[in-house]
Amino acid sequence: MTLSPIYAAGNRPRMKSKKISSWNLAKNHPELFEVAHEYEFTDFPKAIQHASRPGKTGIVLLKSPS
Repeated sequence: MTLSPIYAAGNRPRMKSKKISSWNLAKNHPELFEVAHEYEFTDFPKAIQHASRPGKTGIVLLKSPS
C-alpha cells in the first residue's frame, strides 16, 4: 500500500491547513457546493445511508443540534 505524500507524517500541519482552508471556503461560499439533502442530527443514520448511495451527487449535510 502506498500513501499519497499529503498523508505522510511530516505533512500533518499542511493537512490541517488544507482542512481549515476547505472549511472556510465552504462556510463563506456555500453557493459553490451543490447540496443533495440536509438532515437533522437525529436523522444521522439516514444521512449516512444517503451519502453512501451509488451515483449520489452533491453534499449531504448534517445539522448540528442547537
